[in-house]
Amino acid sequence: VEGKLEGHKNRKNYSIVGPGVAEDISQSIKISTPHSFNLGAVSAMPRNGSGLHSHTTAEVFIIFSGKWRFYWGNEGKDETILSTGDIISMPTNMFRGFENAGDQEGTMFVVLGGDDPGIITWLGVNPNFKMINLRCCEIHEIKNGKIIESHILIDTLDFIRQLGIWPINKSRGSEGSWLGPYNADGLDFYEEDFHVSKNNLRQAMEMNRSLNYKPELENLTDQELKDRLLSHPQKEFWHKDMIWYGPCGIGSSRSLEGFIDMHQLPFRKSFSQRDYFKLGHYCEIGDGKFSLCAGWHSLDANYGKNDWLGYTAENQNVTMRVMDFYHHDEGKIRENWVPIDIAHILKQIGVDIFELIKKL
Repeated sequence: VEGKLEGHKNRKNYSIVGPGVAEDISQSIKISTPHSFNLGAVSAMPRNGSGLHSHTTAEVFIIFSGKWRFYWGNEGKDETILSTGDIISMPTNMFRGFENAGDQEGTMFVVLGGDDPGIITWLGVNPNFKMINLRCCEIHEIKNGKIIESHILIDTLDFIRQLGIWPINKSRGSEGSWLGPYNADGLDFYEEDFHVSKNNLRQAMEMNRSLNYKPELENLTDQELKDRLLSHPQKEFWHKDMIWYGPCGIGSSRSLEGFIDMHQLPFRKSFSQRDYFKLGHYCEIGDGKFSLCAGWHSLDANYGKNDWLGYTAENQNVTMRVMDFYHHDEGKIRENWVPIDIAHILKQIGVDIFELIKKL
């Protein structure tokens, strides 16, 4: 996919000795006989290269021509500029990327030790060759038949969980795969009744606005706060058999009481100082029995207590990337799928799950 994107598509990979790690089955290998090393080459036009990725093998780059920028680390913040004759070695399982930083086409050689070139890993986690259900939620803006902007949330923590790795405190809710709509009508290829769509979106937005009523700001015990949330204005919007599908790290729950116990009460206590509308939504959609709202970021808050996920609270300011997919049934919100970028929130309060997994 990367090879078709701007900033990457004007790049060519060459396998000289061994296959290298291009992972392209159509790649021509000049010398396939094992030599105890792999030798390849990369050429790219200005401002083209390879994005952040990591390998299970060490990788040595030798600059043949041009000027190249190499960057590394989980967020690619460390970098250096290399020119003809320079050499750089990248260790295993470290995120690295590169791009042509010159004004004309550049070329470099790439050397990997051993006959097995290894593979490109994701999130720095070695593969275990087991089946994974990757939870991915997407919103695309389309104009003139083309996608012009996409917002994508991948539940990276759930991916890590399925590998048998658990780097953070225990979830309150149930972890596992999300189910589709209970009546199996989640695919909708046709235009729905505009008034149904409009009314269901209105219901979702009215429920969202009701959340700004904050009994947690009063001096209440946990039981008193729970009782107030059970009679909170939100109860008018939720179906008696509601299911709240939360992201990994929070987990899912059933019924309003379960939702309050597993997520809402501790969340409200930890983030009592929060603003749902300072940042707002970039997308609000009603489509038949379904509606959607999302923000990137959609919530501005202060982490004041450790009730939510159990980490030390030091009044850190955080923003949250959130999507809400609603299923409206029998006049109420029956199901709510809620992808939240938990890794992003934890990083803002000093917990880096991608560093933690390296130690497990």
